[in-house]
Amino acid sequence: MKVIKLEEPELEFGTNSHIDIRFGIMNYCPLDFESDNAAKTIRVGIVGSASSIEGIRDWLEKCRCDIPAKNSRQSNLFPRFPGFNPDLAFHSELITDSSLERQLSSSKIDSVVKIPVLDNLRIEAVRSIVEEVNFLLEKKPPDVIICAIPQEYVEALDPDAGKELDNETLVSKTVQKSKINFHHLLKARCMSVTVHQNQSFRCG
Repeated sequence: MKVIKLEEPELEFGTNSHIDIRFGIMNYCPLDFESDNAAKTIRVGIVGSASSIEGIRDWLEKCRCDIPAKNSRQSNLFPRFPGFNPDLAFHSELITDSSLERQLSSSKIDSVVKIPVLDNLRIEAVRSIVEEVNFLLEKKPPDVIICAIPQEYVEALDPDAGKELDNETLVSKTVQKSKINFHHLLKARCMSVTVHQNQSFRCG
């Protein structure tokens, strides 16, 4: 057997090249950052509960500023985050606004989590989120939509998460395993309504 080592190719950025996309953007900016067509602002839509929307807003606000590197001997594995703002790195700004948010009502969330059959619960949870995504797309669509999954959904969709299960319970759960993957279904449904408008979305 003959082994050939291929050198890792360098990626092109705005002012130089680098093998790592994180360090490349941090130090040399995106390739098109000086172009008139570069995205200087990114309008972010959010769908979720009042609590999950607030959590995403707080997280995005934190991401505007520099985040120190993780304290680790592997400095290249856990580098600092330079911040998402118009002055450096991405040279763009995230725009959030209440008009770009759609909040799932408490009554809707309660009715979904009470569905006894797990597969049906997952289908209805996805449906409730996609309805709000569709509403955002009817007006002036945001550039990116974040699906901030309500904590109530997270707990109902995977009630045994974090619990230690004995072997008998594990066997039982294997037999009764759901046939529907919530994440995959949500992604497929959102893609079907966003792809024709060149929108992006993120499940959070």
